Amino acid sequence: MTTAPAGSPAPRRVGTARAVLAGMRPQQWSKNLLVAAVPLAAGELREASVLRATAVAFVAFCAVASATYLVNDVLDAPADRAHPVKRQRPVASGALAPATALAASAVTPTLFTSFDAAAQVGDTGPTGPIGATGATGPTGATGPTGPIGETGATGPTGPIGETGPTGATGPTGPTGPTGITGPAGLPPTPVPAAGAPALTALAAAMAALAFRRLR
Repeated sequence: MTTAPAGSPAPRRVGTARAVLAGMRPQQWSKNLLVAAVPLAAGELREASVLRATAVAFVAFCAVASATYLVNDVLDAPADRAHPVKRQRPVASGALAPATALAASAVTPTLFTSFDAAAQVGDTGPTGPIGATGATGPTGATGPTGPIGETGATGPTGPIGETGPTGATGPTGPTGPTGITGPAGLPPTPVPAAGAPALTALAAAMAALAFRRLR
C-alpha cells in the first residue's frame, strides 16, 4: 500500500468495496441521463423497447466512464498525491491498491454485459395463445352426370378433280458476248523483314524529339 507524503493527513481507513465505489465516481453518473433526452423529446420513452434501449445506453456510459476513472487514478496517482484535493482520491491516498483499481476497471464492462443480457431477456413478452381451428364445412353433393350426345352421320366424299394440261416450255435466249479481260495487276512489293525495327526506332526518335520540344 502506498504511504501518504509528509505533511498530508493520514488516509481514511475504508473498505475495499467502498474505495472502489468512490473511485468509480457515482456522483458523475447523473450526467449520462442525457441519453434519455432524444427519446423523451420524441415522445417514445414510454415504449418498452425504447425504454430498455435507453436504460442499456445509460448503464453503458456509466460503466465506461467509471472504468476510465479508475485507470486514470492509477496513472495520475503520483501527481495527485501532490495536489491538495486530488490526494484524497482512493488510489492517491492509499485506500485502494492500483492492482485492485485496474481489476475493477476490467470487471465493470463485464457487469454491463450481464445487465444487457438480462434486459434483453426481460424484454421478451409472453407468447399469446394459439387460435382455435375453425370447423370444416360440409362437402357439397355431386350433381348428376348429363347424357352423352349422339355422334352425327359422316357426309359423302366429294369427287377428285381432273389434272390440268402442262404448259409449253419457252425458247432459250441467245448467249451474250464474252467480256474483255482486263490487264493483270502488279504484284505487291514485299516489305523487307528488317524494316519493322527501323520504323519502330524512327517512331521512338520522333516521340523523344516532340517531348523535348514540349519541355
